[in-house]
Amino acid sequence: MKKVVLGILSVFMSVCFVSCESDTESIDEVNKLKEFSFARDEFGNFTLKYDVVEGFSSEEYDNFDTGRKEITFNSSSAKSTSMSSDLEMVDSQVKIGFFQVDGDADKFISIEDEDITSFQMKKNNPLLKNYEVYQNKKGRYVMNFKTKKNVDVRYRFNRNLGEYEIWLEKAGEGRIVGKNEHKRNYVKEEGIPLVITFVTVKDNDRSKSDLNQDKAQLIRKPRTIIRDDKPTSK
Repeated sequence: MKKVVLGILSVFMSVCFVSCESDTESIDEVNKLKEFSFARDEFGNFTLKYDVVEGFSSEEYDNFDTGRKEITFNSSSAKSTSMSSDLEMVDSQVKIGFFQVDGDADKFISIEDEDITSFQMKKNNPLLKNYEVYQNKKGRYVMNFKTKKNVDVRYRFNRNLGEYEIWLEKAGEGRIVGKNEHKRNYVKEEGIPLVITFVTVKDNDRSKSDLNQDKAQLIRKPRTIIRDDKPTSK
């Protein structure tokens, strides 16, 4: 009889252990980041907003070695929370890292831009007023941006560089472009960085057919890079 009872207890303990282990693994595998967005306003200020799923909390710190804002997640009894923080530009870049399990970054974001809080730098990109990149719950990315008046907007994919491009050019004389708020959806392929680059044409004294020629004065900023792999120290 004792052997039967011991056998039952052994099976029961094994089931409990497996169950607990499975629960731990499922918690680790939960994506703690529900959705997020980052934006630059027309004054050059960068902000980050993100939602954490229920049962987890977040901690932020600035990594001065990499110039990156880093966010980590911890288990918590807290309900889903919305967070917002300012971002600092370091060496013409804004960097963000969302860290989930064992130091691996679920999202690693880099924005290359000019510090337009300086009037001189603002003149280097005269057509774009503000922009925002938003990742929704389905994992798709949305670029919202606003230009100054009378700006032509075109979308391309540069196969040589592997970048999605948003071309901005002042409309020709006599033309009126009424729309200055724009939206574009992007899908990021697994394991491949999503790169979105604004290409501003500063020289308007040429025909549209000259866009790919060297004489075109182009500004390839802002440039947003979103990766899923573990970031380097660069």
